[in-house]
Amino acid sequence: MAGSVEMDDASNYEFKSRKQRLHLIYPLGDTDHLGGGGLYRRSAIEKIGYLTNLNLHGYEEAELGIRLQVAGYKLHRLSVPYFSHASYTMPTFKMLAYRWKNGFLWAPGELLRNCWGKPHFPAAFRIVRNELIFTVYLLVLFICLLSLNLKLIAIAILPLLAFIALKALKNRSLRDGVQSVINLSLFSAGLLRGVINSTKDPMKRPAVTVTNPKHIKTENENIIR
Repeated sequence: MAGSVEMDDASNYEFKSRKQRLHLIYPLGDTDHLGGGGLYRRSAIEKIGYLTNLNLHGYEEAELGIRLQVAGYKLHRLSVPYFSHASYTMPTFKMLAYRWKNGFLWAPGELLRNCWGKPHFPAAFRIVRNELIFTVYLLVLFICLLSLNLKLIAIAILPLLAFIALKALKNRSLRDGVQSVINLSLFSAGLLRGVINSTKDPMKRPAVTVTNPKHIKTENENIIR
């Protein structure tokens, strides 16, 4: 379970858009996953095998949530304060470059690949359906552009112009409409990149070295002094 989420004022398009969709990203009541994390029963995690999938650069909570649901568990977000989300302060395009570099934009494709052939794949499909639909649309648009048929190109580009117009009207900003398309386009490219990423067994234990807790405690005490 988890609680309600608050968000500061965003300085770039990604987090401005996220704040507008806060009630959809962190819905109250029963939900399919707990974005931002939550409290989980240890017995439930042990039953499904692992906490987070090491193959994912994002959507970790989503993948965890849908696995728990398939195993028969419920997830619930209470109407009590849980945490306050602090936004990145990078400019919009610098933020997108950062998201690509750290692999976050690949996450929709990685989620689909890791859930393929499993009982929770339909749930994963629903989670990334917007990115998937836009990716298919861009591929169709690209094929139409290659045809050099002006009438076909004009018809194919109409949905894109309509989307920009609707977004611009909603936010009262043409810039936001254009940035929304750029944002979705990079997520589409990331989806394709994520789908072809190689995967590792999520059940495999990570390579870690266990150090002496007493040694760590002594070091920390020295730092404090």
